This record gives sequence, structure tokens and C-alpha cells, in this order.
Amino acid sequence: MTLYRIDIDTDTTVSQFDRIEAAKQGINDVMNFLSGVEGGAIDSDVVFKDTPVKATASLTFSASGQVADETFTVNGVTFTAKAAGASGDQFNISGAIATTAANVVSAVNASTSAGVAGVITASSSDGVVTFTSDVPGVHGNGFTLSESLTNCTAVDFASGSEGTSYTLAEKD
Repeated sequence: MTLYRIDIDTDTTVSQFDRIEAAKQGINDVMNFLSGVEGGAIDSDVVFKDTPVKATASLTFSASGQVADETFTVNGVTFTAKAAGASGDQFNISGAIATTAANVVSAVNASTSAGVAGVITASSSDGVVTFTSDVPGVHGNGFTLSESLTNCTAVDFASGSEGTSYTLAEKD
């Protein structure tokens, strides 16, 4: 899948804001909005982004040995290790690093906490958890990851990029 993004920078009034909100409802509304920009009815910058990249971070479990109540924090949300019975922003630890990593993924992806829900998605392979910004671009580089887990290393969010920008319309 190829990612594309359109950024719109506008000095909005209430009625123009309603049109922007309406644009989210379907491609025809988006086309009408862009026609308004092109025709001069709406004063906006419209920039097309070709292949922006999502920021990523990782937790690498090098061996088992994590201890109950140790934590890691992703984008301001703390997740706590438990020996068993994890719920909410908790995950169960295991003697197998791949299982612990999979449990971290389940906890992050099920979290309803602001800062994670709808913002970051997790995946794992061979004891490495990869966190990915849900929206492409450099803003995900500002997300944070830290850990205080035994036999674990964190690499903070990086590598998000805007891709190639093409200006379609500029504000007057």
C-alpha cells in the first residue's frame, strides 16, 4: 500500500470550518472543498505528500527475567508487567521472550488510554516489539518510549518523514 497525504493550512471561519468537517465525509465533499480553494472561495494552502513514512520505535527483549511491576512508557502511557492476570494497561510476563513481546502487543493495541489508542499500533517478531505511529509524517518522531524492564532495550521513535511535497494551492 502506498501512503499519500494532503495537508490543508487555512484561516478558517466557522462556516469554512463546517466545510472542512464536511470534507471528511466523502470524496465528493473533498473535491468540492478543493474546487473552492482553486476558485478562490476558500483561502488555503493545499500540499500533497507523496509516500510519507510512519515513525517507529522498538522494545527488544534479549532474555527472559522481567519482573512483575516493572514498566515501560510509550507516548506518556505506562504499561506494567504482571506475573498473571494482566488487565488494562498491563501485560503478562513469560519465560519466553516472544510470548512476553506478544503480550505487550496485545496490551498496547487494546489500550483505551489517550496517547496510545488510535495513535500507535504495536507488532512483534522474535521478542522485538515495534511501535508504529498510526499517522505518517514527522510528528510521530516526537512520540516517546522508555523502559525500566530487566533484559530489555528501548529505541525511541524516529524515521517518520513527510515524503515529497507538492504544493497544489497557496494562500493569498
